[in-house]
Amino acid sequence: MHVTVYLICALVTALMAAYGIWRTIRIAHLGTTSKLAVTAFFALAGASHFAFLDMTDLFERAFIVDTLPVTGLFVSFAYWFFLLALARDVIGGVRGLVRRKMGLPVEKRDLFTIVSTCFVAVFGIFFGITSTWNALSEPTVEPMTVAVRNLPPELEGFKVAQITDLHASNLFPAARTEAVVKAVNEARPDLVLITGDFSDGPLDREAAVLQRDADLAPLSGLKAAYGIFGVTGNHEYIRPEREKLLEIIRRHGVVILENEAVSIAVKGRRVTVAGVDDLAAERTGAGRHDLAGTLSNLADDDLRILMDHQPRTAPEAANPAWKVDLQLSGHTHGGHTGPVAILASLANNGFVKGFYELGGMKLYVSQGAGFWAGFPVRSGTFNEIPLITFTRAN
Repeated sequence: MHVTVYLICALVTALMAAYGIWRTIRIAHLGTTSKLAVTAFFALAGASHFAFLDMTDLFERAFIVDTLPVTGLFVSFAYWFFLLALARDVIGGVRGLVRRKMGLPVEKRDLFTIVSTCFVAVFGIFFGITSTWNALSEPTVEPMTVAVRNLPPELEGFKVAQITDLHASNLFPAARTEAVVKAVNEARPDLVLITGDFSDGPLDREAAVLQRDADLAPLSGLKAAYGIFGVTGNHEYIRPEREKLLEIIRRHGVVILENEAVSIAVKGRRVTVAGVDDLAAERTGAGRHDLAGTLSNLADDDLRILMDHQPRTAPEAANPAWKVDLQLSGHTHGGHTGPVAILASLANNGFVKGFYELGGMKLYVSQGAGFWAGFPVRSGTFNEIPLITFTRAN
């Protein structure tokens, strides 16, 4: 399955690059052969990103790790040049129709065409570079507060750090995980919750297993007085080697909650942390997304937190019977632009990033500490590690 996904992403990227670059350089004073060569270079450079994501046998891993940010830049170029060139062509097409209706001449190299093409070239390069820079930037801790009704004084100031969508891989190796762990530990949370999509890449070879183990090994250094818990994300179900990955994660100190809840004693009070398997578990036949079974018949508590990788079922979790105070999710990578942002919103019931109020429950959707390597196109946002402090609602 993962090979098919990568091939589709590579093909789409190549087609976007071909359209965007060709439509941008078409008025340049270059020969057709030179224009084709430039277009083919951008298309192949972007498409190669998805091949390097999975290559561990043909090249040294150090070479792949160093190359992926560069090929990712070309994926971002493909995306931005495509969007900008398409918008320019639509506007130009409407303008041409209007001019023909008015009996005015339509020239191939008029002032509009020259200016708009320069606009596409300049901003395609600018947005491509800044988007890739933002996407590859190290995550930063984002402090925020959640007010909970009837929160006991003993839990005032209780801090939870959320890590989500780490996507440890050839693109985000151990150094990235180390940076995340360092940032979390410096924030001194009471509890660390990891809401899925731990890694990407195959585990069908012993070398790949060792690489992923090394990429996730820094998780062993996470420090929190009341534990480190996690749930699966959809990327944990993309490949058949799910159990190998979960074994690695558990070995590095993360307790995976699979449709289950734990009760934690905090200063004489009870905090419940519940976690459900990702929705993809049912699609792949590897498990169930059992929200009702997980939240039913829980012991009385003073604070209830739910981890669910995808936020789309949050309205169900907000049922007053479940008494969930806060749901933590990821998955959407809020911060994408254009069509990707629209698709993320449609696919997740409008929940993309930030806080949402659903009755008595709060939902926080983090844009993640990493991103799926197929979409290095973020703009104007940086990767985040939410640090949530609980306080009593007035």
